[in-house]
Parts: sequence; C-alpha cells; structure tokens
Amino acid sequence: MRFHTLLLPAALACFLFSGAANAGFCDAHFTFDGNINDSSGNGYEGVVIGKGGEAMPRVAPSYGDGRSGQALQLNGSYAIRAPLDLSMESCPQVTISAWVKFEDNPTKGFEYILSSGRNGPTLLREGTHLNARGGGQRYRASKALRGGSWQFIAAAIDHEAGSMTVYWRNRSYVQKIGTVGTKEMDIWIGAIGDDLRMPVNAGSVDEIRIFGQLLTADQITKLQAGTTRSPAPAGIPGDQFEPAKIPGDQFEPTQIPGDQFEPAQIPGDQFEPAQIPGDQFEPTQIPGDQFEPAQIPGDQFEPTQIPGDQFEPAQIPGDQFEQGPDISDGTDEAGALPKLFGDP
Repeated sequence: MRFHTLLLPAALACFLFSGAANAGFCDAHFTFDGNINDSSGNGYEGVVIGKGGEAMPRVAPSYGDGRSGQALQLNGSYAIRAPLDLSMESCPQVTISAWVKFEDNPTKGFEYILSSGRNGPTLLREGTHLNARGGGQRYRASKALRGGSWQFIAAAIDHEAGSMTVYWRNRSYVQKIGTVGTKEMDIWIGAIGDDLRMPVNAGSVDEIRIFGQLLTADQITKLQAGTTRSPAPAGIPGDQFEPAKIPGDQFEPTQIPGDQFEPAQIPGDQFEPAQIPGDQFEPTQIPGDQFEPAQIPGDQFEPTQIPGDQFEPAQIPGDQFEQGPDISDGTDEAGALPKLFGDP
C-alpha cells in the first residue's frame, strides 16, 4: 500500500495540470476514428488479437458510424488489447466511460465491453443489463443496454474509499466494493483476456476514455453531453483548453501588434515628397544666395578706386624733387679715381 500512497500525489498533479500531451499515466483515450491508437499522449496503442492473445497485424478492425466520428465494430472474432495497467496499486482511483451500441437484444449471456482482468475495473453486458465491476464487487443496472441505439456508460472506482459509482443514461448508483484489484497489466476491448472469452458479438464501441482520478457527477454529465468530434466540454481533465482559446491565438490576423497602421500611414510617411523638411525653399531662395554677384561685399568699389590707388604716379612721396646731374663716365671730375677699385 505504500507504493500507491506515494504515487497518488503525482497522479493528482498530472491529472490537474495535464493536457493531451502530458496525460497522467493512468489516462487513455480511444476515439476509434479509423484507428485503435491512444490519443491521450501516453502511447497505449491498441493491437488486434485473436483467440489465444496472438497479435494479428494483418487483420484490419472494422469501423462504422460512431457517436463521434467513427466507431469500432465488434463481431466476436477479435478484440483489442492495450498495455494500460489499472491495478489498484498503480491507479487507486479510476474512471472509465464509453459509448456503446448493440444490434441485438439477447435474453442472457455476458459480453465484455472493457475488462482489466479478474476484480479489475470492468464494463460488460448481461443480456440487456449493464454490469460494472471493481474491487471484487459488481453492480447490475437493469435493462440499461437495449439494442438499436447509442448508450453512454461510466464507472468511477475508488479503491481507497471502497466505493464505486455507476452511471448510465441519466441515472447513477453508488456501490460498496472491496479492497482487491487486478493483477493484469493490460486492458481488453471487446472481450475478457487473451483467450477472447465472452466477446461482443454484434455491437460497436466509441470514445472509450480512462482517467486516473474520480470524475464528479457534474464532470460525468458534461462528458456525456459533450462527446463530439471536438474536445469534451470544459471541466473534463485534459480538455481544459478549447481550440479557439489556445494562448497566443487571441488576436485575429488583422489585429497583430505592429499592423495597426495602413501602409500609407506608417510613421515617417506623413509628408509628401514635395514637403520633406529642408525642401521648403526654392533653389533661388537658399540662404546665402540672396545677393546678386555684383552686390557681394568688397565688390562695391570700382577697380580705379581701390585704396592706395588714389594718387597719380607723379605725386608719389619722394618724387617731388627734380633729379641732379647725370654722371655717365664713371668719374666725378677729371683726375678722379676710377669708378671701380683696381681698374688701370
């Protein structure tokens, strides 16, 4: 018992916070929409078996119209086995549900819809009555499974509390159970065990779901009312998000941040090319061009009026005296020394 006591907190944590990709290890979901795979994310894929438990990979199961999409059709010649351990030690609390439809109304005989071995969680048909088993005890709901229409059935089994609640149509019943469980480590759909005893001979099953926790009566009601091709209603473990409510999808494509401006309104485009700042002046009005060449400072004087040119050459200071005698022979007087020293 210590083993399952340690597992319980982990199982509850997985259950409360799990989605389809992180289901608790006691969870499975078989939709039978063209396959016998487990869509919970745990990988409890089903295999087709014949009498004796031998896998029959070449035998394709039959599918027909279901309660939601397609359904698995059973005729007594094969069953589905999946590696899910529903022992009391592994799964002290478990809820199983299914939609079933039978084509006949037998007066006696047993047909196993889902089984997990002796004393384990089980749903079966006895004539037109529903039987649910858990903890070594069984409860029978009279005339709950008449042929010709789809019926919803479920059982919530609590090994620790020693009780099992059975649901069918709009009714339920609480049954006391013992503290024994199965020793098997597989489940079977459509028969009991590998020897295919007491198979479903003429019927279909759809939307088989297994939860590693007790679902409340309200959750069972929502599961029954909302089993369609889309996920089950809010409040069912693993289905807490609707496709339209997935985080990150709350914006429509036209409302993605950064797209709120039309191309013509993107910041920086509010000016027409002719109005771009710095272009408001015509070329002839650019600052520094307001003066004509003839008016540039320093050009206001004519060349003949440049400062320093106001005097005539004849009036330059130092030129007001007449020139003295012109000496042209290199001497000042006769007998004077030569002009250049050393001349003969």
